[in-house]
This record gives sequence, C-alpha cells and structure tokens, in this order.
Amino acid sequence: MRTITDTSKGIGLRSEHVDLLCQLPEHPDIDFLELAPENWMNIGGLKREQLQDIAKYYPLVAHGLSLSIGDCQPINESFVRDVARFLDEFNIDIYSEHLSFSRNNQGYLYELLP
Repeated sequence: MRTITDTSKGIGLRSEHVDLLCQLPEHPDIDFLELAPENWMNIGGLKREQLQDIAKYYPLVAHGLSLSIGDCQPINESFVRDVARFLDEFNIDIYSEHLSFSRNNQGYLYELLP
C-alpha cells in the first residue's frame, strides 16, 4: 500500500473509475483516492467488494458532504457513527467535511449552503 505525503496526487473515486482500477490496481500516477463516504457507506454487493479490493492498493481519503455542521440542529449522531464505521472498515485516516449546512427541519437538502 502506498503512503500519502505532502506531494502525493490523487483523484476523486467515481463509479465509472471502479472497473478500471480493479483491472489496473497499481496505476503509477495515482497515489490515493478521494471519495464521499455518503456515496459508498450503504452500498453492498459487487461495488462494495470492488471498493474493498481497491482499498488494498490505494489509500483512501474521505471528504463528506452531509454532516451539516453549520445548521442549528444537533449533529446527527447516527450518521456520525455510520461514517466512523465506514472509515474504520476501509482504514481511512483522513476525513474532511464542509463547514456548511445541508439539512433543515424537514430533512437533507442535498445542497451545501450557504
């Protein structure tokens, strides 16, 4: 497994990259992969197995979209536990999140505001 340094370069992991990364697991120009945990936490089956395979070759870093740190509601502790389990499962040491709000009292907005 590679290590992340201050000169490492990575790409955002998208579903269209998965098959290629599974076929070519040690691409010389990619040091790490960045993903949004919300897009992967609840996926099972083949896609989860592929992510497990990819994680054997590339360090993963996570950049969240839905913690909603900036809103007036209490932090969704269940969501935080789900993210933590995902980070632990895939040995993700780096997690960042937007300082914004992405939900209101009616639910998630699927936007980063303001």
